[in-house]
Amino acid sequence: RAKTLLEYCLKLSHDLQLDVVCEGVESERDLNLVKQFDGSIVQGFLISRPKPFKELVRWLESFESIMTHNGNTLP
Repeated sequence: RAKTLLEYCLKLSHDLQLDVVCEGVESERDLNLVKQFDGSIVQGFLISRPKPFKELVRWLESFESIMTHNGNTLP
């Protein structure tokens, strides 16, 4: 059911040319489900727990450095 609901919501959003953030990605299973669809941004505890601003800035800089070093592109 979750896959069907996600698929239809993302299709509708993409048809309307809306950016989508999939909230609540808390496990590899959740991430793998979202990855089946193109162009989705994920947010949730799997990516990062909430952080104070200064810690968030450090985390983003570190994440960007790792992604760049591994040859990945950031949106």
